[in-house]
Amino acid sequence: MPRIKEKNRYNVSFNVIYKRNHYQLIMTLSASDRKWQKLLENKIDRLLWDAENERFIEKSIRYKALNSEINTRRNAIHEIAATLKLDGKSLTIDKFKTLLHFKGSFLFNDAFLEYNNLRSRHVSWKTVNKERGYKVLIDEYIKKEYKQNDIGIDQVNTIRFISGLYNFLRHHKNYAYDHVRKGIGMCKSIVKHFVLKEILDSSKIDIYKAERFGVQKPISSLTLEEVKSIAELNIKNQYLKHAKNMFLLQCYTGLAYVDLVGLKEDHIKEIDGKKWIVKSRLKSGVLSYIPLNKKATQILIYFSGPGHKIISCKNTTTSDGLIPCLSNQTYNRFLKEIGALSSIETRLTSHIARKTFACIILNKTNVSLETVSAMLGHTNIRITQKNYAEIKRIKVAREMADVKVFT
Repeated sequence: MPRIKEKNRYNVSFNVIYKRNHYQLIMTLSASDRKWQKLLENKIDRLLWDAENERFIEKSIRYKALNSEINTRRNAIHEIAATLKLDGKSLTIDKFKTLLHFKGSFLFNDAFLEYNNLRSRHVSWKTVNKERGYKVLIDEYIKKEYKQNDIGIDQVNTIRFISGLYNFLRHHKNYAYDHVRKGIGMCKSIVKHFVLKEILDSSKIDIYKAERFGVQKPISSLTLEEVKSIAELNIKNQYLKHAKNMFLLQCYTGLAYVDLVGLKEDHIKEIDGKKWIVKSRLKSGVLSYIPLNKKATQILIYFSGPGHKIISCKNTTTSDGLIPCLSNQTYNRFLKEIGALSSIETRLTSHIARKTFACIILNKTNVSLETVSAMLGHTNIRITQKNYAEIKRIKVAREMADVKVFT
C-alpha cells in the first residue's frame, strides 16, 4: 500500500551545503505536502559548523547573529505548528510561510527581492539597478547598526531604523539630499507594499520626512542665445558634430538621453498636419506628446541620412532606434569639448539639454506648467512645480514689473 503522509507532521533542520562555489547556510522545512529550502547566508566557513547541534561554534559577531537567527526561525516554526494543530488545520508549507511573514520573520533581503522583481515589470532597468545600489548601502547600515546581515521587515518599519539610515547616509557616507531621500523613499515603498499584502499592520515610517540640508542649487540650464551659439558652431569632426546634433535635439524636444536612444520611426506621428513625437517615457511610463519644430525636424533628417553612418563607431549604443546615439559617457565627453568651443561656462551634459528645453519654454512662451509637465513625461505636476516653479515666478515678476494698475 502507498504511504499516507500525516497532515500534522513537520520537520525543520539547518545545514551547511556546498553550492555555487561556496558553502551556504540552508534552512529545510518539510511538511505534509512538500519540502521548502531557504537560503539564509552565503560564504560560510564549513569548519565552524556543528552539524550535530545545528549551530556555529565560532563566537564572532557574524556567527553569533546567525545562531540567533537559527533559534528565532526554529522557535517561530514550532509556535506556528502548535497554533495550526490547536486550530485543527493541516500543516502545509504555504501556511508556514504565510504565518512566518505575519510573525515578523519576513526578512528585509526577501522583502527587497520581492519588491525589486515586481518593480522590474513596471519601471526601466536603470531604475531597478539604482534601487539595488540603495540596497547595498542599506545592507551596510544594517551591519553597522544592528551587527547582523539582515533584519526583519518589522524592524525596518520603525522610526529608529529610518532616522538612523538618514544619519548614516547623510553624515557617515556624505551623500547629497536627493540620494538620501530616494533611499529612504524606497524603504517606505517596500513597507507600503507589505502593508497592502497585510503582512504589516500599518506603515510607521510614512510620516518620517528627510530633513533637507544645505542650500538648494538653482536649476542649471542654457539661455536661448547659448543654444543658438551651439547651433551656429561649424564643427568638422563628425563625432563632435553628431554629439552637437544630439544635444540640440534634446534642447528642442526635452527628451531624456535614454528616450533619445529608444526613439523609433513609429514614435513620429502626424497630427493635424504637424509632426509630433508620441512616446512613453522609459523612466515613468507616462505618455508624452512633443511637437516637432522646424529645427528638430531638420536634425531628424540629418540622422536618417549622413548622420546614420556614425553607427560604425565603437562608442555608439547597440540600439535599433532612429538615432545612432553615442554612449552616454562618450556623449558627455564630447559635450565638454563643445562647451569649450562655444565658450559657455555652464557644464554641458545630456540632462542640461532637457532642463534647457523646459526653462526656455516657460520663460519665452505662455505655455502652462501643466503642458510642460506633460511634454516632459512627469508622473505628477508637483515634480514640475518643484523643479521649475522658480522659473515661472521670475517670469511673472518680470512681466509685472511695469504694471501700475493699482498705483
